[in-house]
Amino acid sequence: MSGMTRTVIVTVMGLAGMVALAGTARAADGAAVWEKNCASCHGKEAKGDTKAGQLLKVRDLTAADVRSTLNRDKVKQTIEQGVNDKDTGKVRMKSYKDKFSAEELDALVTHVLSLVGAK
Repeated sequence: MSGMTRTVIVTVMGLAGMVALAGTARAADGAAVWEKNCASCHGKEAKGDTKAGQLLKVRDLTAADVRSTLNRDKVKQTIEQGVNDKDTGKVRMKSYKDKFSAEELDALVTHVLSLVGAK
């Protein structure tokens, strides 16, 4: 194997490793965003079983009837627009539209869907 071929192979392998790490970092960022901004109400496993979650009547996102309604667009829309109580109009979850970058939002949506087992 020539020196040039070896250099090309090492470079390609290095780039592939960087791409793999970038994918892992995005997933980790989604988990970090969840932990920092969402888990206090939704719980670590998205069951809504925290004191704040119970007070706000947060739905168990892992329940089959809820999970079946979730997809990327629905989760993203809910995060961006927040949730108002249908009966009282009171804010149950504030809008995070201006809180997250596009990358953080995408990572968070991916993390939510992975938590609840939705696609």
